[in-house]
Amino acid sequence: MEGIRRNVVSPQSEMEKKRFYHTANQIRQHAFDGTLPIWGRRKGSSLFERVPREFWQNHAIESSYSLASKDNRELWVYVTHPLVIGEVINARTMAWEDFMTSNEVIERLWPATS
Repeated sequence: MEGIRRNVVSPQSEMEKKRFYHTANQIRQHAFDGTLPIWGRRKGSSLFERVPREFWQNHAIESSYSLASKDNRELWVYVTHPLVIGEVINARTMAWEDFMTSNEVIERLWPATS
């Protein structure tokens, strides 16, 4: 997910913060639609795997946490509504960590502005 932050890291204004929130929602939608590949590691694994599209049906990026993290690189993905026994609303996902995506796709979906 690092690639998407190149244009919105450390927002200084309310407008930039709103843009970051909006972009986080767009990332989720594109991931669910299958137009933005997302990889992650399952807890306890060192292998990156493609995160299934269906994961994003009830998971989202907690934008305010990501904005508040010290280096703006930590990503909090949480349960929006439980679909599986054991999932808790608003809890950080325990299924996946260390999310990443393709810079090539990021640049196609969100072209750099001059």
